[in-house]
Amino acid sequence: MGHRADPLGRRRNEPHLNRPDSPPFVASTRIGLPAEIAQQHVATYALANVVQVSIEQILAAIDLHRLHKLSFWDALIVRSARAGGCSLVFSEDMKQGQSYDGVLIENPFKR
Repeated sequence: MGHRADPLGRRRNEPHLNRPDSPPFVASTRIGLPAEIAQQHVATYALANVVQVSIEQILAAIDLHRLHKLSFWDALIVRSARAGGCSLVFSEDMKQGQSYDGVLIENPFKR
């Protein structure tokens, strides 16, 4: 049985950094950034608290989309923020002052 490709062209369970179009590879080969600088950037990004999107978050985002008429992508941002422990999301697209399950939306341009 063959592998199904996702929209980004990756095979199922294939780490993204193994692809030749991953950011470190592109930075070091296509734009001439020295490999050690690209490596430093990746190491810095690795320190960030990155929320991995799970099936449960996607399903919860669909619920939020249906209940509150948010776009799916905005709902996924809200659900990911909540999963990462964030209580505030800056967005110029979502409704200023609205709160979704403890995540407050603030438009940074309407202060």
